[in-house]
Amino acid sequence: MTKWIPLAVATVASLTLALTGCAGPITPRSEVTPTPTSTHVSPTSAPEPAELVLSLDKISLVGDAGTAIAVAPFSDAKATLALVSDALGSTPVPEVNPDHGVTSYDWGDILLSIRDTGSAWVSFTSDEAAGLALTTVEGVHVGSTRAEVSALSPYEDSYDWDVDGVSDLFGLQSREVPGKESLSRPGEEGLDFVGVEMTGDVVSRIMSPNNNWEER
Repeated sequence: MTKWIPLAVATVASLTLALTGCAGPITPRSEVTPTPTSTHVSPTSAPEPAELVLSLDKISLVGDAGTAIAVAPFSDAKATLALVSDALGSTPVPEVNPDHGVTSYDWGDILLSIRDTGSAWVSFTSDEAAGLALTTVEGVHVGSTRAEVSALSPYEDSYDWDVDGVSDLFGLQSREVPGKESLSRPGEEGLDFVGVEMTGDVVSRIMSPNNNWEER
């Protein structure tokens, strides 16, 4: 659309200047004809997908500007599957485990499990998939160090799979679940959390939603 910007037009009348010994008119300034101008507004470019980010209740596809492009709550398994499939450009052949009531989709670096109840669970075993960074809201990813995770003051579970005397499971964004008792810490209230699994002193897997009150 062309935007016209009017310019003030001044007409200068002829002036007569009387000087000693001579006199003569000053030629008036010619009128200025306004020239139409157009304002071009560049269309806003769509954000480029940059990250898949896990939090306690949802997974988000985040753009290169740091804003969410798409969000799916884990309570909606279909939406979670659609988001991950769209982000990675494919949907694996599902693997059904009727004994546990779970259907899984495995992209290699990402595993998505859907329960018969309609909820979803997602885990990352790499820091990147299909050009997208895989991380938690806090920035923890596969390859992060124990020190980096500990600096976030996470819930520290009692699991010690390699029996080296230190925990191999941390929990971020932990939230108490009333009426549920922790299986790893009997007598304590159960927790939901974003699970951060360690191999030695390096993060080897992150998963959400995780908990310490349910047999898996």
